[in-house]
Order: sequence, then structure tokens, then C-alpha cells
Amino acid sequence: MTEARGRREDSADPFEIGPLGALGASITSAYGRLITPRLAPYGISLVQFGVLNFCFRGQADTVSGLANVIPIDAASLSRQVDKLVNKGLLRRRRSQSDRRVVRLELTDEGAALVQEAAEVVLEVNATLLRGVSREEMRGLMSAVRKIVANSERTAP
Repeated sequence: MTEARGRREDSADPFEIGPLGALGASITSAYGRLITPRLAPYGISLVQFGVLNFCFRGQADTVSGLANVIPIDAASLSRQVDKLVNKGLLRRRRSQSDRRVVRLELTDEGAALVQEAAEVVLEVNATLLRGVSREEMRGLMSAVRKIVANSERTAP
């Protein structure tokens, strides 16, 4: 341990690469700059695409399930679901086994839109990942997962 900072010599200094929040915000901003205008012709936002895509892939079918995979507050997520229902892309169905549970289902129009817009998302991903190796991407994903897990373990 060094005396000056009270940390081990081999531990990473979180300020050597700049504030972590700024790095995350930079990625979000870069992604938003490219994806927002590309999704505009479909009449949906990136969050709305996420909702539709998670429903399409069977990874979430309730607002609470979506809240586990889309990092926005539940009230905002509910508003996005409302917009998608109003656009006829998503519908709510009360569960037959538990009337308290409201399931989300894609309409045929919603499923078609996801399949079309997915191409745009893949193109943007390819643009942003140009020059990034698979090994670098695996390392980034591993680091992000650890950061999120640390956050979940220590959040109040």
C-alpha cells in the first residue's frame, strides 16, 4: 500500500482514465446521436424500441420485468408503454391466473416494426464498434457487468 493514498500499488486509480460517469455518458451520447435520427422514421424512441425488442424476444412481458432490463425509472417506463399501446404497437392483457398481473404483448404491427428497426440498430452498433475487436468488446462487457453488479450490491 502506498501511504499517500492508502491503496495497494497494483489497484486501479479511478481518476487515471477520467470520471467513470463521464465515460458512460459519452457512450450514451454517441449512441443517441446516431440512433435517434435513424429511429425517427419509425416514430419511436430508443427506449420504446427497447421495450418492443425485449417483449419481442420474450425477455420481459410486464412493466416490472422491463424495469429490470431498461435503466429508467418505473414511472417513465410506464409512460413509454402507454405511448406504445396508443400507437397500436403493444397491448396489455390481464393474466388469467393472477388478475393483478398485466402482461404486455406485441401487436402484429409492433412485431413487424421491431424486425425492421432491428436492422437500423445493428447498423448503428456496427458503426460504433468499428475497429473494436471481439476481445476488446468482451472485456468492455465484462467490466460493465462488474460495475453494474457492484452498484446493485452497494445501492441503498
